Amino acid sequence: MTKRVVWSVMLLVMVALTGCASTAPKASEHLVEPLDAYSFGYSPLWVRELAVPRGAKLSTIEHLGEQLVLIESPSNIVTVVNVANGEVVWRKIIATGRDRLIGVSTRGEELILNSEHSVYRVEKNTGELITHLPLEQAVTSAPVVYKDTLVFGGVRGRVYSVVAESGQVRWRYDLVNAIPMKPALFANTVFAADQSGVMAMLDADSGELLWRRQPADGLTGQPAITATAVFVPTIDNKLYALNRATGRDRWIYRTPLAVSEGPIALGALLLQPLQRRTIWVALNAIDGSEMWRLEQPNIRQIIRTGSTLTAAGGTRLLSIDPQTGAVLKDLSTKPIQAVVSVNESLLIVSTKGRLMRLDPLK
Repeated sequence: MTKRVVWSVMLLVMVALTGCASTAPKASEHLVEPLDAYSFGYSPLWVRELAVPRGAKLSTIEHLGEQLVLIESPSNIVTVVNVANGEVVWRKIIATGRDRLIGVSTRGEELILNSEHSVYRVEKNTGELITHLPLEQAVTSAPVVYKDTLVFGGVRGRVYSVVAESGQVRWRYDLVNAIPMKPALFANTVFAADQSGVMAMLDADSGELLWRRQPADGLTGQPAITATAVFVPTIDNKLYALNRATGRDRWIYRTPLAVSEGPIALGALLLQPLQRRTIWVALNAIDGSEMWRLEQPNIRQIIRTGSTLTAAGGTRLLSIDPQTGAVLKDLSTKPIQAVVSVNESLLIVSTKGRLMRLDPLK
């Protein structure tokens, strides 16, 4: 019996059980073959084709609540997809001219889209533009949203808080050089670092300085922040764990390999990519001890899905034991750009703008 016939039979059974009236996608449209998905512990729920044109790319992919927001470059086309059913909520060009959208955040019933020089507040369910606000200093990343404000890091070293409704600057704090990474927020504190390695923890309400310091060298990636620590990757191949309250060293992880990107904090587990993501090291977030390492080609990201980790990159999905790093399952896919965790489900995005949701088998 061929895979296509088996999948057709399974589909009829699922339709009978669920009462779903939607048409199943053709097998050729799947980023993961249905039977392969079953062997991985998942079943296909929906497929959506965005048809990203030749010469364009998906520059931003963000899961924000019940929506997946995708930004195409250089066209500034924004697409919002309902993650539950795969329907396109809206799709339109938001910024024109020389503005280039570089980030998206959410605030209540709004999406906050920004370019290097502007903020666009849009209604998240319609895409209707609410207001367009200029920024006082150019930025290279999205802001963090705190209460009624947006906190940015500027290209001339300024951390500043902008009231989302009016664009008024509530507070400012200056570092030394450009701030290339998005500020990191936890509770009522915001952390920012410039490209030379000067770091500051600020009160998110007032901009008051809580502590400031500089490690041996500049930063190489996005810092991660938790209730107790800030994790900072540096040019000299170190990962610093700083006490969030004081800025003092908790521990330092040293390696001869290039620490060229920021870590991912998953509770007590800290995942640090090395050598341009050819090696992933799992560290104990409390003491910095190495738990395991994964050496697999082309793994671009690792996310938590339920009780396991899912690694993705190129044409592979891996299921990984978070305690040991053992590869539990290895799945072949069509070329993928990103994988998003939606509760325990997987939302796969291809390099050409095809989306596919996989739900865990019950």
